[in-house]
Amino acid sequence: MKVPPCLTACSLVCHAWNDICRPHIFRIVEINARTLTPRLSFLHFKASHLCNYVLDFRLSLDTRADYEPFPAWLPDCFSRFGNLGTLHLMDGGSVDPSLTAPSPLDVGITTLLAAPHLRKLHFEEWNFAGNVVSILLPTSSRLEELSLNDISTNMITVVSSRVRFDALQLLGLYNIPGPLLEFKTFIECPNLRSLVAEWYGPVRWKLPPWISTRFSELTLNVSVRSGRPDFGEAIQPSVLTINILGSDSCSNFITWIKNCVASLPFRNLLHRVTINIKLTGVNERKCEELYRELESLSVFFHKLCDLGALQRVVLKIELFVGRVNTINDSCDILDPSNEVKAQELAKLEDLCSALFERDDLDFDVILEWRKTSGALVFYTRVQN
Repeated sequence: MKVPPCLTACSLVCHAWNDICRPHIFRIVEINARTLTPRLSFLHFKASHLCNYVLDFRLSLDTRADYEPFPAWLPDCFSRFGNLGTLHLMDGGSVDPSLTAPSPLDVGITTLLAAPHLRKLHFEEWNFAGNVVSILLPTSSRLEELSLNDISTNMITVVSSRVRFDALQLLGLYNIPGPLLEFKTFIECPNLRSLVAEWYGPVRWKLPPWISTRFSELTLNVSVRSGRPDFGEAIQPSVLTINILGSDSCSNFITWIKNCVASLPFRNLLHRVTINIKLTGVNERKCEELYRELESLSVFFHKLCDLGALQRVVLKIELFVGRVNTINDSCDILDPSNEVKAQELAKLEDLCSALFERDDLDFDVILEWRKTSGALVFYTRVQN
């Protein structure tokens, strides 16, 4: 974590300021394999009292690289993080705390997972050499947020009995390998409120059978070429968010979105829908196509409203464009006049007029025109 120089400077003014600044300086600690030994040795041997200020610990390792062995005092150091609430474990090689003779790193990871106040746990590019459930077991009674991002495991058999995570509210599954999604038993999360799923491959994504179907919020991070989701026949989310990106035609985006929503078994229970589109490689043809497809999407949402429950729709489209002209060849979209901006606004209002006229729906549409660098050129927004 990069601490602002002004904050460290303030901490040196006097003891009173030091006491005020210290919790902010050490609240988040980021360590990678190259800096692990020198930074943790300072905390362990010279300033162990600072460990109590660490609330968010982010450990990025590359255990496949040729680094010097992890020190034997590592578990003792991690045991001092008594107030740890959030743990990020990233880029870990073959770590297995269940080994007969586990390494200091294996024992250290187990120690971190047993922190009494741990509520949020994130694994990213982590290789589980052993049983994933046994590694997560120390967190089962208190964990509220679990994120599994691009993990790998050699587990190929179904877990015989699953562990209950009664406190788990949010579960994130990011690019998870197929076998883990297909297990009939893995972990049990009966009080799950929110599920986040991310996949970018063309294979059809299926809701894992071990996930409780009673969650109320569903977020999907996909590309326009992602495989279509299979939600089964039981989930009943009231809040749906779709974050979709790509460079395909606008019609492919809208088709993917409509098919996704239509595949929900109880779409009549949707209260809020948020669609975030990132469209790259925009040219003049796509600009013209966009408005045609927005009209189609507007009709789709109108029918969805007729089902009775939908209260709010937010549609945000980010257009990453080069030097292209609008329909008026004299107007460069990357340097638009006030007249061009007014024309774009009028088009948007006209296309969505039917939805804006509904008293039972809060509708918000945002179009952002950006350079390929991401810099915002201008945006158009209409809402009722």
